[in-house]
Formats: sequence, structure tokens, C-alpha cells
Amino acid sequence: MKTIVFVLLIAFNASQAFAKNDVGVYTYTELTAGFMMQLNTIEMTISNGHNVISVKDCKDKLGYKCMVAKGPFFIFPTSNISVGMGWEHEGQRFNVVRKVDRQILGKKYAVFIIEQKDGDDTYWYLFSREVGLLAFGVKNSKLTSTFILNERCGFAASNRCKNYLKTKSKVGLD
Repeated sequence: MKTIVFVLLIAFNASQAFAKNDVGVYTYTELTAGFMMQLNTIEMTISNGHNVISVKDCKDKLGYKCMVAKGPFFIFPTSNISVGMGWEHEGQRFNVVRKVDRQILGKKYAVFIIEQKDGDDTYWYLFSREVGLLAFGVKNSKLTSTFILNERCGFAASNRCKNYLKTKSKVGLD
């Protein structure tokens, strides 16, 4: 338990090194090493603080919000999502394997667990209709990593969540 609290404190402090959250910029912290990953849908980049890679948007995929790069694809439905649902993009298959209620940092969320297989790697995503991408990770025989959202709204969050952030910023509550 002390390790988890320590890692979360490091993650909170490290998040200050990234730019202040703006709608369209989503920061995630890796739980074991504490490094950051930022998904920037404004500049269409993914950054870990040292490296920046350009990603593609898939505007041609109606009904989905996505960022496509080598490794994890971030592609989620913008409307309905349900257990058993699946979708494909550029040869990558995504499957909604189950829906669970999870408590993350004291807040309860109804989340969908989505899996994507790429060779020996299995990417997993915790996705909420309201908050968007809450956490994601990869597991294989050599590596397991978990990234967790630093802000209130994640990538592919609902408009309601994003509008809350815009309103909050206007009245100076952040």
C-alpha cells in the first residue's frame, strides 16, 4: 500500500512538468516507473516527455475517436459501446470483453475492458462512456505496464465531461 501511495504522489508531482491540461491534451502516468505519456489531439502527437511521435487521426472512421501509432492504437466509439462489441482499424481488432464497476482514486466508474492483440502483445484499455480512457496498458512475456489518467477527463471523453472542463477553466476553478 505504501508503494502505491508513493507512486501516486510521484505521478502527481511529475504531472506538473507537463503543460496545464487543456481539452484535447490527456496525460497518463505509468504506475511502476512513474513516467508520463501525453496524448495530444490538438497537435496529433504522443509524448513521454523525451520523445514525441506524430500520430494519425482516423477521421474516415465515422463514429470513432482515435489516434493511431505503432504499438497501441487509441480508437474508441463516440456513442454506444457494449460487451461483445468489436471493431477493426488497419488490421487491429478491438474487443469489449466485459463491463465492470471500478473505484479509481476514490471515484466509482462503470468501465468497459477492451483488448487489442498485436503479435505477442496484448493491449488493454479501461474505457468509460463519460470520462473516456481512464487507464491502459500492455502485457507480454517480458513487460507489463499500466498507465492511469491524471485529469478529470480522458481521451475520447463525452462532450459533457469536456464541457465541464471548459466551464471550470472559465470561472477559474482549476
